[in-house]
Amino acid sequence: MGRSFVNKKNDKNYMRRTHLILAVALLWLSSAAAQPSADPAAARQITTHPAADLEPRLSPDGEWLAYASNRSGNYDIWIKNIHTGRTRQLTKHRSDDFHPVWDKKNRYIIFVSQRSDAKGDLFRLNLRSVLGELIVKGAPERLTTYMGFDGYPTLSEFDEHIAWVSDRTGRPEIWLQTKRRQDVRQLTHGGATHPAWSPKQGFLAFTSFRDDSCNGDIWIINLYAPKELFEVKTATDSLERPMWPITSGPDADGFPIWAPDANSLVFVRSDMDTDGDGLLTPADKSTLWSVDVLHAPGDGRQTGGLSYEIFRNSFNDRIATNARPLTSAHLQAVEPDYSADSDIYYASDIKGNYDIWSMPSPTKAADAEGKPKTVAQIDKTEPLPQDLHGQELSRLVHYAENDTTNSEETNSLWRRISALQAVTDNTSTPDAEKWQAAYGLGVCYYLLGYAQRAGDYFSFLKQQAPESEAAVWAETMLSIMEHSNSAAAAAEHRAALFESVNAIRDKHPDNTAYQAKSTLLIADMWQEVDADSAEYYYRRVDRLFPGYDDIRAHSLYNLGLLYIKQEHYPHALQTFLTVLQNYYQQQEWALKARDEIVNLFVRDTHSGDELVARYKMLYAQFSQFDLIAVEPLMRAAAVTAQKGDFDAAIGLYDFVIAQYPNLEEQNFQAKMARIDLIIQKGEIVQAAAELERLRTDYEKSNAVFAQDATDKLALLLLNSADELAASKNYELAAARYKSVLRLASRNLRAHQGYIRSLAAIGKVDKALKEYSIELEMHPNNNVLHYTIGLCYSYKGAQLVDGKIDPATVNNRFLKLSNDMLQRALEYNYNLIDAYLTLSFNYEMWENDQRWEKAAPKSFWRKAGG
Repeated sequence: MGRSFVNKKNDKNYMRRTHLILAVALLWLSSAAAQPSADPAAARQITTHPAADLEPRLSPDGEWLAYASNRSGNYDIWIKNIHTGRTRQLTKHRSDDFHPVWDKKNRYIIFVSQRSDAKGDLFRLNLRSVLGELIVKGAPERLTTYMGFDGYPTLSEFDEHIAWVSDRTGRPEIWLQTKRRQDVRQLTHGGATHPAWSPKQGFLAFTSFRDDSCNGDIWIINLYAPKELFEVKTATDSLERPMWPITSGPDADGFPIWAPDANSLVFVRSDMDTDGDGLLTPADKSTLWSVDVLHAPGDGRQTGGLSYEIFRNSFNDRIATNARPLTSAHLQAVEPDYSADSDIYYASDIKGNYDIWSMPSPTKAADAEGKPKTVAQIDKTEPLPQDLHGQELSRLVHYAENDTTNSEETNSLWRRISALQAVTDNTSTPDAEKWQAAYGLGVCYYLLGYAQRAGDYFSFLKQQAPESEAAVWAETMLSIMEHSNSAAAAAEHRAALFESVNAIRDKHPDNTAYQAKSTLLIADMWQEVDADSAEYYYRRVDRLFPGYDDIRAHSLYNLGLLYIKQEHYPHALQTFLTVLQNYYQQQEWALKARDEIVNLFVRDTHSGDELVARYKMLYAQFSQFDLIAVEPLMRAAAVTAQKGDFDAAIGLYDFVIAQYPNLEEQNFQAKMARIDLIIQKGEIVQAAAELERLRTDYEKSNAVFAQDATDKLALLLLNSADELAASKNYELAAARYKSVLRLASRNLRAHQGYIRSLAAIGKVDKALKEYSIELEMHPNNNVLHYTIGLCYSYKGAQLVDGKIDPATVNNRFLKLSNDMLQRALEYNYNLIDAYLTLSFNYEMWENDQRWEKAAPKSFWRKAGG
C-alpha cells in the first residue's frame, strides 16, 4: 500500500477535503474493474485519468498530442508531450473548449469554444516554444461570430485555409475561410459534417446524410476539379463541386481522417446492433475502418481483401478499392486521428471512461509483423473459450444457446476476432488459411450472439469458396442457425436439422473429413434424446474412418461421457481405456480420457489414505504410459501433503522428477510443488536456492517456466524482507528488497519496503538518488515517478520511533512529493498507492498547521514581535 497516516483526527471538514481525491479514484477504479482490456497486440494507452479525454490530434512534428478533457471540471484543451509524458492545460474557461486542430508548424491551434456562443464558435490560440515547451501566447482570438453552431474545424496543410461546419443556412454544411478571412464561402449544399482536409491539395472527406443515408456515409469532394467530372446522378446541389460517396448502406459511418499519403481514410463505423434495440445507430458500439480510395471514380470492379469483399455492398467500389476493420467493437473506438508517423490515435472507453489510445496503421503493422500469424497459432494464443473447437458444432450451439459467456470469455472472443481479421485481410495469407480464418470469425460472432454478422461470413464462404473445407462447415452452421431460429416444435426442429445436415453430407460424399466430423455431430445431436442412436453413431465414427484418429478418439471420448451420464461406469471405464490404448498419440483426448479414468477410480473414495492407495494402484497399472502414469502420482503427492506428511510428499515429487525427465511440464510442476513444501517446512534458504536454479535452467528453454520460478522467488524474498523489516533489521531488509527489485522491477510492495527501510535508518536520500538516476534513463516510467514521490514524502514527514515528528514536517518536500505523484497518475490513474500517499501528504499539511497553532509561543511572539 502507499504511505498513509494512521493517527487520524475526527475532523469531518478535513476528511471531506483530504480524502475527496481518494474517494473519486476508488469510485473510478471500481467502475473500471469489470471492463475488458484492450487488444494487447496493438493498442497503447496514451492518457489515463478518471475524467474523459477526447478528440486527439497529434502535432505535425509528432511531439505534442492535443485533446479535449474535462479533468478540470469542464472541457478544456490540453496537450501532452508524447516523449516525456508531460501534460499542460492550454485553455482555462468555465465554458467548454473542444475539437483542437494544429497548424502545420505548431504555431497555433484552432479549436471550438462555447465561451461566446452556447452553440460554439471557432477560436485561434497562438503558441510559442520555450525551452522545448509549448506556451500560450496571448488570449484566444475569436474567428467566427455567427450566433449558431460553428464547429469541426480542419486546416489545409498548404495554405492554412479553414474548413468547418456551420448551420447558418438552416442545416449543417461545410464552409471555407481563407487564411486572412477575406473570403468565406459555402462548400456543400446537401448537408455535411466532420470535414477532413487531405494532404493532397483540394480534397475534403466528410460525413453526409444525403442520398437517403439515415445514419451517415463518408464522401469526398474535389474543390478544384473541372465541372465535367461532376456526376449528375448523385443527389448533390448544382452549386457544389464534384463529390462522390465512399460508403453507403445502413451502417452509421462518420469522422473520416486521411492517411499521410492521402490514398486511404480511417473512419468510424457502427455496423452491429450492440445495444439490442433492433436498430443501427451511432449509439451502437463502433469500430475503426480503413478504406483505400481513388480521387476520382475508376472504371471496373476492384478486387480487395476478404473484409472488403464480404462488406462490399457498404462501399462505392468505383472509389473505394479496398477496406478492412482496424478494431473490434468492444474497443468502442471513436474520433480517430492519423499521425505523420503512421500511428492512429483515437478515444476509447475500454477501461471504463474515455482515454486516448494509439495503434499502428495497417501499413506500419504489416511492416512490423512481417509474415501473418496462422490460425493454428491464434488457436494457441487466443483460443475459443471452454476448450471449444470450431467444428465441434453441438458444443458451439449449446454454448451459444445457453448464453454462458462471462466477461473474460467475451473479451477473449473479441481479441480472437482482431487476430483473425489480421489474417483474413493480409494480402500474403494463402487462400485456404484465409477461408479458415473467415470461418473462425463467423464462429466468434455466433458465440457472441451476433448471428447476422456470423451469417455474413458463413454465406460468403458458401458462395465464394464453395470447394473449401471451411465452406462445408459454414454451410452446416448456416443450417443450424436457420433451424435454431425456427418456431417449430422440438421434434420437428430436430428432424429438419438432421435432414439438412444429411443433405450437406450427400453434396460432399468425397470429403471424408467432413463425413467423419458430421457423423460425430449427428451422434452429439442424438445424445440429448436417444442414447442408443448416439452410441450407434459414435461407434460408427470409430469403425468407418480409419484415417482420422483424432476424430475417432474424440468420438469414443464423447461416448465415455455418455456412459457416465447414464451411470454405466464399467462401460465408461472400458471406453476411456480404449482411447488410451488405441489413440495414445492423440494427446488431447488421451489426457482427457486419463483424467476421467482417474476420477472413476477414486469415485466414492473419501479417506486420504485410501485415495493415495488408489492413485498408486492406478500408477502401477499404467506405468508403461508415461503421460498417463504421472497424473496419479502427482495427485497422490498432493493428498499426502494435505495430510501434513511433507517428507513423504517430497519423496513422491522426487520420484516424478527422476522418473519422468522427458515430460517437461509435469516435471516442472513437480519441482514447483516440491519447493512449496520446502517453504512450508521453513527452509527458506534452500527454497530460494532451488528457485534460482530453476529460473536459470529454464531461462533459455522455456520462458514461461522461467517466469513462474522468478515470480515465486520474488514473492519468497519479499516475504522474507517484510519479516526482517518487522524485526527492525532495516539494513538487511533493504538489501533483500533490492534483490526482489532485480527480479521484478515494478513490484510496488518491494519499492515501498526498500524506501521505508532506508528512511528508518536515515538513508532515504540514497534511495532518492538511485531512483532519480533511473528516471533519467526511463522518463516515462510511472513507477519511478511514484517512488521518487514516496521518497520526498518520507523527507517531508519523518518517522521517529514509529511516529511522525512534527518538527520534521517540511512542506517543500511534501509539495515535491505531490508533483511527482501527480506525474505518476498522469501515466496510470489506477495507481491507488499514489492516491494514498497524496492523502498522507495533505494530512501532514493539515496537521502541521494544527501543530504550529498548538505550539507554545515564544516571548517575542506573545509580545507581537
